[in-house]
Amino acid sequence: MGEGNPRISVICPWTEEKIRKELLEASLERQTFRDFELILLNNRELGMDRASRVLNEGARRARGEILLFVHQDVELLGTDFLSRLWEDCRGRDFGIGGVAGVADGKETVWSTVVQGPEREQAGIRLTEPRTADSCDECLFFIKKKDFLGFSDLGATWHFYAVEYCLHCRTEGRPVVLFPLPVYHASPGWSIDEGYWRTLDRVAALYKGKVK
Repeated sequence: MGEGNPRISVICPWTEEKIRKELLEASLERQTFRDFELILLNNRELGMDRASRVLNEGARRARGEILLFVHQDVELLGTDFLSRLWEDCRGRDFGIGGVAGVADGKETVWSTVVQGPEREQAGIRLTEPRTADSCDECLFFIKKKDFLGFSDLGATWHFYAVEYCLHCRTEGRPVVLFPLPVYHASPGWSIDEGYWRTLDRVAALYKGKVK
């Protein structure tokens, strides 16, 4: 990793060390781009009950120009993932960037993510950058100079990136999906009662502000 302030801060809340090392950390070791720092947030030790607090703490510690928030069970595919990310971020203005999301005011999912044990394509394969309505939380990134902070949606680990996307859109800051390939070991479903409560809360916050 580079000396001084790095270009990219990789921020990962985690609970399962084996999964984190085998997927995320192993893929980071393969990157040709070395000007990054890895900020690991052990939530068993932190004891925080909501995503907003953990991720804001990670952003507070970060020294990089780009804040890359990623799940512990994500693998960056290719040895040039971080170099491509850096070039994409330098060459485009956006409020938040991601690798999967919903676009066109519909339920259409565009994605570079393969997921689950069978490594199935999630949604329609993304081959070029495109604006979106919101992005998925498995991996997303924000320029530190533009970071707004994550809103407190209560004791939940749902919708924090979606709410951030809506916040950006109310300020005229685009949500952009980039064709950067990743593998997400989870099949992508983690719906519980808290999911629906948080969805209602986010919908109420932005009713009449965003389609």
